[in-house]
Amino acid sequence: MKKVLFLAVLGASTLACATVTNLTNPQPIPIEATPFSIQPTSTPIATAETVIRREDVDIYCPSDVPAAVDSFNKAVAFEAVGDDASAEKSYREAINLDPQYCDAMDNLALLLKRAGNYADTVDLYQRSISIYPESYTAHLGLANTYNQLGQYDNAIAEFETLSKLYPDDAEGYYGLGNAYYNQGKYQEALTQFKKSEEIYKAQNSDYLVDAQVYIGYTYVMLQDYEAGRDHIEMAYPYFEKNGYANYMLGVCYYYGTSIKDDTLAKLYLTRARDLGTQLDTELETFVNTP
Repeated sequence: MKKVLFLAVLGASTLACATVTNLTNPQPIPIEATPFSIQPTSTPIATAETVIRREDVDIYCPSDVPAAVDSFNKAVAFEAVGDDASAEKSYREAINLDPQYCDAMDNLALLLKRAGNYADTVDLYQRSISIYPESYTAHLGLANTYNQLGQYDNAIAEFETLSKLYPDDAEGYYGLGNAYYNQGKYQEALTQFKKSEEIYKAQNSDYLVDAQVYIGYTYVMLQDYEAGRDHIEMAYPYFEKNGYANYMLGVCYYYGTSIKDDTLAKLYLTRARDLGTQLDTELETFVNTP
């Protein structure tokens, strides 16, 4: 009764890539956190997929080949209007004209990942890293791709490399938290999520809420329902229409001995169900009981 069962699926997309848009130090485009996508399962267990996030961008190895730069800029323009086929062709032309053009490789890798071509995505990120071993974008993109493919050990290795190269950047720690969470290593996940939270907080980052909500989820998985409740509530204004966040809050109030509140548990679990989250039999019965 005290144990609650979850199937938490964090897609590798914990950080969705942004595209390099020009050759003059582009600024990352902030995007709002999007709700988790609740996927139906064969058993009544809540399933969550992580927030889709961007990968930060930078110019690491601009080309000295004018024709390659021209093809790259054409690709960016095609991508901006949704012509992915032409964008892919132009990125490939840029790489053919300059085989060291790792920025073109990074953009093409992201484009192909969005299309589901993970084999070429991994190859392109690996080629980019071989050219510029300190590439933030390539390491982050490769780590996310491994995470999405369920290759969590590979993802962890890449996120560890990223955190060593950029110890003051939160994304490596946040990614490690995701990968460990996917493996069910919740204590390790909690440690990494807390590191990312500290950095996000110091930077006044919009992504602080992502770390806070996943710290909350991780505490729930560790059956520390009060700490889970506290952290999820910190981020709740951003996730109130998120079925999984409501589910987790309901679980906290249902199972948490020190904070048990049937009224709040029913409120959040009902809201979660209305938002598409499947409840297990016990919780479904509880919600349906007057």
